[in-house]
Amino acid sequence: MKTFPLVLFVYKRPDHTLRTLKSLAHCKSADQTDLFIFSDGPRVDSDVKPIESVRKICRQATGFQSVTMEESPLNRGLAESVIAGVGAVLAQFSACIVVEDDLVVAPAFLEFLNKSLEVYQNQSRVFSLSGYAPPHSRVPAHPPGTVWFAPRPCSWGWAIWKDRWDHVDWDVTDHDAFFQEKRTRRGFEQGGRDLSYFLKLQLRGKLDSWAVRMAWSQSRVNGLTMYPTRSFVENGGLDGTGTHSRAQTRQLIDLTEAKVPSDWPEVDDSNDRLLRQFRRHYEGTWTERWAHRLNKLSRLFGSTR
Repeated sequence: MKTFPLVLFVYKRPDHTLRTLKSLAHCKSADQTDLFIFSDGPRVDSDVKPIESVRKICRQATGFQSVTMEESPLNRGLAESVIAGVGAVLAQFSACIVVEDDLVVAPAFLEFLNKSLEVYQNQSRVFSLSGYAPPHSRVPAHPPGTVWFAPRPCSWGWAIWKDRWDHVDWDVTDHDAFFQEKRTRRGFEQGGRDLSYFLKLQLRGKLDSWAVRMAWSQSRVNGLTMYPTRSFVENGGLDGTGTHSRAQTRQLIDLTEAKVPSDWPEVDDSNDRLLRQFRRHYEGTWTERWAHRLNKLSRLFGSTR
């Protein structure tokens, strides 16, 4: 099996970074994998010490074929770091696998995405690959050990080919189509109506997200993301330590259920029921959406004492 480079983005969470590196090093074929680590610089003075702790951990990383590390003296932010870092690696390789410092992966994570990159390389409608899958309780799909396709990329342990990455318009120069063409906007929302909300924030300068921009470019070519039916990834960063996220209820992911397929299906997006469940996972159920709105109202009009 061919192995593709692994790209890791780290910032200021030493404990999370150590867990991520340990889980990656335990992956099958890790010792045949070139690891590229991009460490972002401090945003404020208090970031300096934890960033140095993270870099010390990364400099001691073992279990990989090679480790290359870039330490930025300045704070780029996650979006710029990912765009520049993945772009630099894909200037040298035909594809890569990408993780961030808050993920724990199954031992077969690298094997799964390496094989997926080979299988779907020439199926141009597959734009990107995900190692993460929503909890089975939220998106019941087929049994473990197969894959399916959805019109939304995932940023929690993913992979992409150079020719697809080069297609992404990071400036969203065709953004007029989003505001003026209802059909185009509806097509984009096939991956979840929340995507439109985030893209609006991006276009208005209130959000800096590489992921929603990639989702837009993927949608513009009617692209799909391949998902496993059981997750190879657990996000351990939903504890309030992330720069861009608040603490959230932990999603119950059993990494032992993840299996590499023996048969790989053709590209198919015709399962309307599954896609509705997939969108609901990101949009929330009717009850969850109203609970969120009521919570916002209670914070807005509640006691200030």
